[in-house]
Amino acid sequence: MSNPFKCFDELAARARQEAAPSVNATAGVISRLQQVEEPSNVPLEVFAAGALALALVAALTAAQLFGLINDPLSDLFQAAIIVW
Repeated sequence: MSNPFKCFDELAARARQEAAPSVNATAGVISRLQQVEEPSNVPLEVFAAGALALALVAALTAAQLFGLINDPLSDLFQAAIIVW
């Protein structure tokens, strides 16, 4: 039975014999990083404020509904007291 990966093994053996090119890109990368200005955080802050407002609304709604979950008939009996 032949090895199905024989061509890959041969290619890997040839690649190991080749010398890697010597390239120094450090100076170019550092100079490019120094030229780039820092991005603004305003869109992130607006998104965070919106998420905070939505979370506050959800928390207040949950706090109001918490009593209904604990005693689901309380609104019915309160309405019956008003009718009497």
